[in-house]
Amino acid sequence: MSFLFLLLLMFIYIPLPQGVMTAFAVCSFFIALGKMDKISMGISLLLFAPPVFGAMFTLIPMPIPAFAFCLLIGLYFLYPFLSKGRFSSALLLRITLLLFLFVVFFFLGPLHPYSFSKIVGIFIRGGVAFFAWYVFVSDRDVDVRKISAILLSVSFLYMALSFDFFGFSRPKGFFDFTFYRDSYVALVHSGDELPVNYHSVGVNAMLALAFLLSQPSLQNVFSKKNILYLLLLFVVVAISQARQAILGSLILVVFRVLLERKTSFSWFVVGGLLMVMSFFLLSTFDVVFWSSSPNTLGSLLNRDYNGVWPLVRESPLLGAGLGGFSSDGTRAYPHNIVLELLCEFGFLGTFFVLCLVFGRIFFLKNPLRRSVANGSLFSIVLLAFLMRSMISGDLTESIVFLMSVLVYSYYSNVVVEAEE
Repeated sequence: MSFLFLLLLMFIYIPLPQGVMTAFAVCSFFIALGKMDKISMGISLLLFAPPVFGAMFTLIPMPIPAFAFCLLIGLYFLYPFLSKGRFSSALLLRITLLLFLFVVFFFLGPLHPYSFSKIVGIFIRGGVAFFAWYVFVSDRDVDVRKISAILLSVSFLYMALSFDFFGFSRPKGFFDFTFYRDSYVALVHSGDELPVNYHSVGVNAMLALAFLLSQPSLQNVFSKKNILYLLLLFVVVAISQARQAILGSLILVVFRVLLERKTSFSWFVVGGLLMVMSFFLLSTFDVVFWSSSPNTLGSLLNRDYNGVWPLVRESPLLGAGLGGFSSDGTRAYPHNIVLELLCEFGFLGTFFVLCLVFGRIFFLKNPLRRSVANGSLFSIVLLAFLMRSMISGDLTESIVFLMSVLVYSYYSNVVVEAEE
């Protein structure tokens, strides 16, 4: 797969007839999917495929939405495992209470179109995420590297669609790392509505890095077959110029090195090289990240964090209700799960949500190094989804992270010792 991804990377710098790069990217996605067992296929289709399929479905009319398409096929692959599953009654009770809390704050909210779509999205995506994460942590045969490959293929597919069908410009040279983001900004400012953006490319690459780093030891991560793949991940993150992905990749690398329990000097050297690569990614982000010199964190990340506090001051106990951040019924949110909870659920509602989701995990022995059935260090994946929830998306997307924490807290039961 690494050589196929390398070919796709070369296509970014080599203009080809329209549709050629997309055809190769689609093939890479299905090749990566075909290398998986059915369980891993189902997980990937439920969690990662719907958005990019949605972008493709804007070009190819389909009788059903992309989410429903992926849901039906994904559940078909997962049904044999789910039908034999033994779900924790305590976990189901926590999820029921969490969803009931969302319903309560829905009725306390403005009841406009966005709040309706939000509660529906929370229930549907929350249910899908619960089943997908349950299978992921419970099945021994899930291969995290193959899931990582799916996520990287999604990033390349987004870029291929951008160049072939949505008017994105090509780079001026090999070290032109700002072309993709600049193209997106220029097209948006001209009034175009785009189903693809630089965040989709960067965040999926960051998640791919997280799944790769979740392997039980650094020796697994830095096997010969992964070196080229790691380099490709870092290049894609650099090309995306997504601040979330660049900062997130740095944090993931540092966190993974710190998790290695028995670390020899050679692994410190390898970890140092990884950190140097991460800082290189930061250095590529010169146009927006370094030269903007923002005064606040919100302006640094281009987020409306300041708009939260008037709502919190107005109703500190119970907040403005689900969807209350939007004043006119259109989709609006602070791009931060904690601030979103504070302004829409108040301090009391936020306290209950955090207790329901994180209450059990604090009682686990050594929670950061606990593995799941397939041997992966799931805390790396949790951290990646947490960072995405802290700087992007609303509760309809962050519910994926909340469900991952709930499932992990009940189905992680092995403490992994790093390999010698």
